[in-house]
Amino acid sequence: MRYDADARAGTPEARRLLFTNTAHETSRQNLTVRMSCDDGGSWPVSRTLESGAAGYSAVVSLGENEFGVLYERGNHEHITFARFSSAWLGGSC
Repeated sequence: MRYDADARAGTPEARRLLFTNTAHETSRQNLTVRMSCDDGGSWPVSRTLESGAAGYSAVVSLGENEFGVLYERGNHEHITFARFSSAWLGGSC
């Protein structure tokens, strides 16, 4: 998703994206939030949201530098909503 959907086209802010996926080579573990500064060309900023088993996820903007992720946790046993800020994610473009 666009980090800032209201950013003016052509600005560096308009090129930022957020993405969530499981960051494990062989299983669905380590749900990670990633940020791209170049429209998805690279993903230099990342932070683990759930270190255990996790599944499908969706990320949404909650307003000024706040985001939410709805995701499967465990072996598809739980649906979890996590809220995080840009400060928690860290990194910058």
